[in-house]
Amino acid sequence: MEIISKCPVCKGSGKVPRELPFGANPKAPTTRADKAGIKACPNCQGSGSIGIKK
Repeated sequence: MEIISKCPVCKGSGKVPRELPFGANPKAPTTRADKAGIKACPNCQGSGSIGIKK
């Protein structure tokens, strides 16, 4: 039985933009959003799909 669909959080890519910590200055050179990078999706653990594989 396979019930697999695209992850709604990352839309199947497996990666989401890294978020700034609460209270961080977005204009500071070390915490700029463009330098934050990307990380693996916490919902699908980077696979891009969610569901039951059996």
